[in-house]
Amino acid sequence: MKMPSWIPVLLKVSYFTIFLILVILGIKWLNAALISQWAWIMTAFFYLITAGGIILILIKTAENVELFTRYYFIVMILRLLLAVLFVAAGLYLNIENKVIFVSNFLALYLLFLGFELYYLITNFQSQT
Repeated sequence: MKMPSWIPVLLKVSYFTIFLILVILGIKWLNAALISQWAWIMTAFFYLITAGGIILILIKTAENVELFTRYYFIVMILRLLLAVLFVAAGLYLNIENKVIFVSNFLALYLLFLGFELYYLITNFQSQT
């Protein structure tokens, strides 16, 4: 059984996350009111979920690429459930500006989801 390489996955997710951190710092520098104080925790949360999801999909589909859809949907549902729990915890803790918190969360959610789709599609296109 061929083990997938962890380094390229983690490097690409790390580069994307560093880019997003620089964008968040730039926006915070221009107008701090647009960025939630939880933005750093959200970014780390999505980094871990995205890297873990991609690695899980690569491990499970190493032998049979036809199972990609099954494992992608499992990871997508887990991501959605964890996201709902994260937002619920944030709202339960009485975040100061709930609109900024939810909008930052949604923006990061969609950006990391888009990155994951792009990475997986390009990875599996090269295999077929």
